[in-house]
Amino acid sequence: MKKLLELLDIKKILIILTPISSLLLVISFLIYSSTFNTVAQRIDGSDNPLSSADSLLQDDEDFWTTTESVFEDVYNSSASGSILPVLTNPFSTEPEKVVYLTIDDGPDPKSTPQYLEVLRQYNVKATFFMVGATMERNPHLVKDIDSEGHAIGNHSYTHNYGSLYANTENFTEEILKTEEIIYSLTGKKNKIFRAPGGSPNMRKTELLDNLNELGYAYFDWNVSAADTAPRGITKSQVIYNIKRESKGVKKVIVLMHDNHRRMASVEALPEVIEWFKEKGYEFGTLNESVEPIHIKWKAQKSKTSKTVTEAVYQSGN
Repeated sequence: MKKLLELLDIKKILIILTPISSLLLVISFLIYSSTFNTVAQRIDGSDNPLSSADSLLQDDEDFWTTTESVFEDVYNSSASGSILPVLTNPFSTEPEKVVYLTIDDGPDPKSTPQYLEVLRQYNVKATFFMVGATMERNPHLVKDIDSEGHAIGNHSYTHNYGSLYANTENFTEEILKTEEIIYSLTGKKNKIFRAPGGSPNMRKTELLDNLNELGYAYFDWNVSAADTAPRGITKSQVIYNIKRESKGVKKVIVLMHDNHRRMASVEALPEVIEWFKEKGYEFGTLNESVEPIHIKWKAQKSKTSKTVTEAVYQSGN
């Protein structure tokens, strides 16, 4: 036993372990530095999810799957899953609590009539951001939406990220072409626009300048149904997402999609409307006089030390 204790002499053990501990400390510092650099790369570089929007869409099976917005890809992969709604200088004529239901990518022969039926039953108006190419294929639905008092917004002609955001010429052409289609079918020129995937995709300054020159107000959202999640989503999940993200927010712009392949939002709409009414919200439609909500991106470090990107919602420009 005495010999064993001599072999396990504490002082000798400490002498051996000290350099090992120092080495481990250096390795930990290097790992931390690497993580910090990753944050910077995600803000401005090839690792930024917004920079890979085009490559994400190249793998889509067809036109409809381009409705997968970069915002939702990032939101669904975020470790924290939290959002930060920030409202400043609220529009003076808006009610204290107001919700704008916005429905993107239509019109769709199957889902659009169902949206209209629910909205008619509850006497609620919504804003439909529609794609020029789909309006050409379904002109009667555009007329139905307009005749029932809903607002119609411009959502580009193709919804193709690669061509739409490539340069100002393509961008302008798509907006003006869609504007003309809306006018020919409704006799109205509503100057409201939603960028496919959200306004952060218009990261080229000249695109935003061009949009302003065309006289458009552009709108993002601060509450998402997340109904284009790649793995699909259920009616109950849509209701949960909207309730969770609307908590404590007085001015709500809800994002949903008009697509027969993703019917969860239209199925959830009755309960969504009833919930907002119970909470004292009034329903409105978007127009040029409504102060917009825009998405801003910032890098965050989650509890798991992985870098994620969160959306911060801000009113105005």
